[in-house]
Amino acid sequence: MGASIKLSELKSGDIMLFEAPPEKLSQLISILTNSPVSHAGISDYNHGYVLNEQIDGAVKSPLHPKNERAIYIRRLANGADTTIVADIATEYVNEQLPYGKLNLALLGIYILGYDFSKDSKLHDLIVSVIKLAIFEIIKIVDKKYYDGKDVTPMVCSQFAAHCYDEAVKRAGSEYKIHYNSNVTSGVNLLKEIIDYIKEHLGDSFEYKEEQLLAGKNSDAGADDDCIEELLRNLDNRDNVMKDDLGKGIVSEEIIKLFYIYGRAVLKLTGSKNEYKDIRKEKVSGEAMLHLFDELLAFQETFITPGNLLSDTTNLLDMGVLEYTEEELAEYVKQ
Repeated sequence: MGASIKLSELKSGDIMLFEAPPEKLSQLISILTNSPVSHAGISDYNHGYVLNEQIDGAVKSPLHPKNERAIYIRRLANGADTTIVADIATEYVNEQLPYGKLNLALLGIYILGYDFSKDSKLHDLIVSVIKLAIFEIIKIVDKKYYDGKDVTPMVCSQFAAHCYDEAVKRAGSEYKIHYNSNVTSGVNLLKEIIDYIKEHLGDSFEYKEEQLLAGKNSDAGADDDCIEELLRNLDNRDNVMKDDLGKGIVSEEIIKLFYIYGRAVLKLTGSKNEYKDIRKEKVSGEAMLHLFDELLAFQETFITPGNLLSDTTNLLDMGVLEYTEEELAEYVKQ
């Protein structure tokens, strides 16, 4: 990634991938996805701006004048005119739909895609973090309809990928992004949960949601404390005690919490199955396996910023965006 690209060389609809800032949640996403980037967006017609998902929904944001975070640029190799992608992203911006703490709400998907097989000591910490994610995603499920519009919220990388998917529907297959087949290969927490349930298929899993979620509230302080602790532990992952190797973190508590979480995710993302009652308190092993299989299918289509950076076959690496404050000012003032 030694090449560079100038603002004047950008094209509307280019994919922009931002290096993770010091902010804790971004650093955690970077670690969980094994990638230096944690945010994605689409290049605007005015190349001093990026169209992207943020806390307040889809927005048009000016690039930072200091250019302190590396911004990696990806472009379709076939040379297709991606102005239509910028058009689609702009339509979402104009909708002005708020998504709340969406990165926190969907943090569970990143966690499910990570290999915790050597980290049994992280069990209680994962429990705390997923409880926070459950609080946030249930809030979003309860507010699924914004101003009478049925909206499926997206994190930044899903937003960027979705704009290209929508371009395929409107203008043809030349806009399709092709991903490597190994994007979701290997061991991860979700596959370990599925294996556990298969071994206990005849069991029924009972739970009380209020008891499982007791002792946690989703507030800024709780968010920061849990995320910071998980981040610190994953940073020190190579120092795991030998006695913990191979034990993993899967437990019935973890499974039940991710079942509540999974019902909310699938309801939110428009599952064809019925997940109206996301607070159901008793479920068979077969029903639970069915939900986690569906969640696995969703995870396999869940695009991260790291996937857009390194796991595609038809996006060109255009290099790192470089500009000065003076160069950016010429675009931003337009």
